Amino acid sequence: PDPREEVIVRRVLEDRECALWYPGNDEARRYNGELRQLSRRKPSTRSAVTEGEAARSKRVSKAGVIARGGFGDVSTVHSAASGLVADEWMRAATFSEPRTLTLATKYAGVPTIRVWSGYAVMVVTKTGERRVEIGPKTLLLEYDESLEVLSLSTGLPKTSSAREETVYLKVAGNRILDQLLVRTREHVLASLRLAVTVDFVGEDPSKWFRADDFVGLVTQAVHRRVSERARTLTIDQLYAEPVAPVRDAVLGESGPRFDDHGIVLRDVELLELSVEDREVAALIEQQRSASIAAAVELERDRERLAATRAQLAIARERSEAEAENERFDAQLAHEQVARELALTTARSEASIAQLTKKREEQEALDSVADSRQQAALARQRRAAETSLAYQKAEVELELSKLSAMTDAAVARFTAAQGPLAEAITMLGNQQVLATVAEAVSAQRLFGGKNVADVVGSLFEGTRLSGVFARVQRRAVPADVEE
Repeated sequence: PDPREEVIVRRVLEDRECALWYPGNDEARRYNGELRQLSRRKPSTRSAVTEGEAARSKRVSKAGVIARGGFGDVSTVHSAASGLVADEWMRAATFSEPRTLTLATKYAGVPTIRVWSGYAVMVVTKTGERRVEIGPKTLLLEYDESLEVLSLSTGLPKTSSAREETVYLKVAGNRILDQLLVRTREHVLASLRLAVTVDFVGEDPSKWFRADDFVGLVTQAVHRRVSERARTLTIDQLYAEPVAPVRDAVLGESGPRFDDHGIVLRDVELLELSVEDREVAALIEQQRSASIAAAVELERDRERLAATRAQLAIARERSEAEAENERFDAQLAHEQVARELALTTARSEASIAQLTKKREEQEALDSVADSRQQAALARQRRAAETSLAYQKAEVELELSKLSAMTDAAVARFTAAQGPLAEAITMLGNQQVLATVAEAVSAQRLFGGKNVADVVGSLFEGTRLSGVFARVQRRAVPADVEE
């Protein structure tokens, strides 16, 4: 800067700003206090402390609170303690050293704000311009820039009478502890101690700083919702299941919403539940003691039951192990029987194969024998047929002879019918007929004699001999006699 027109000054922070911007940093608070004292004693009428005045100040702490470094130019010759930036323009006969540039030390530069990860700050200018910076980030504030201050309710229960100021807003994981009194359906006062987890979300972070006390905003809404829900429950119901109604009242669909502030309630935890009325608390405590005793006894019964079940399970496992062993033994025996059966089957199959082979051989032998027998039978049949044909031929020949003889006999009888009949008629004697019949029997006929000869021989020497002689001559033709 041109020392004739511009002067470098140091910004002096108030104690409140030091406490808010640099929490717990007593060194920064002492440094700015010394600057304020220096501003009261400065010889000029300027409202700010110049860099030269700060450099020439004799109030330098042992720890080096006010450093000699910074930006400036050595143009004065009247003081050996002059800093790098002059506060006055003085003409002198001595030589003025040229301006030099030195790196700023801890307190020589502008106020530096380091915003941690998960935190945000709002930077505000004198003209009212605002912007939100989200960590991790390091900010170098302009001379007219400051940080928006949040005033958060504190205490249990949370109240606006005791507030804590801060410029750093925790974006995620804000855990707000609170205590509230609720009245149940039968007008019993109960005290609830809660822990609500709050996050800041949204694309417009400027909404996060719309409420300077988001803790009070959230706790009031939670008080209202939880109180409304508690009035619908009895003290027994609230004691039996306190977490579910509280979570539903805070996190349920009917829970509070903070869309205009970018606030989201992530979780709520019930830390403690107590009854304000001592008599009711004593009754509830007695009931709870009885319930606890019953629950303990029930738990003991459950433990005994569990032990019995465990013993039974062990016995069952032992039985299953024994049964498994028996099944294993049975499996081994079954496999042994299967092997023996397979061996027996193989032997049987071998025997069957041998018997089959023998049967096939016997069938082959029987087939050969059958063939031989059939051949013998065929030969016998042919011989029998030949013999039968021979006998048939003989029979036919004999039949031919008999037929011829029969025909001859028939011819003789036919020829002898006339004279023989007459002779028999004439005789008229049954004895004669019997004699003739005996004489002309088939045996004598087939003996080669004709009827006439037979009859003639029978009646030879009788008075009928002449008659039968004539009959014989008339009846027997010449060719037959020949």
